[in-house]
Amino acid sequence: MPDNESFLERRSNTRKPVKIPVQYRLVEDPKELKDLKGKTALAKDLSLDGMYIKTEKAAHVGDIIRLDVSMPEKSKQLFAFAEVVWANPKGAGLRLMLMAIEDKEDLQAYLDKVETK
Repeated sequence: MPDNESFLERRSNTRKPVKIPVQYRLVEDPKELKDLKGKTALAKDLSLDGMYIKTEKAAHVGDIIRLDVSMPEKSKQLFAFAEVVWANPKGAGLRLMLMAIEDKEDLQAYLDKVETK
């Protein structure tokens, strides 16, 4: 895992502690995209521009993944694309790259309710 301080300095938004189910699929793998369920992970912290997910299978730095994030108190999932910026055997740090405006607004509203670490 990279030096936490250097990553914290580069974050533009504060991460907040969460426990949110996430479905993810590697974009470059056509077999993954056909699998509607993808793999399940647990988001452990979250901000408008990134998150840490706890995974069963190691991710690789530079991977682009599709995320479906189950938001508490919402019936729909948020959809986003993210890049793996660091990884270890237990999880990965993701930079959110692309998200619909309404999903970003829903995420901001949720984060406004969550206590900061």
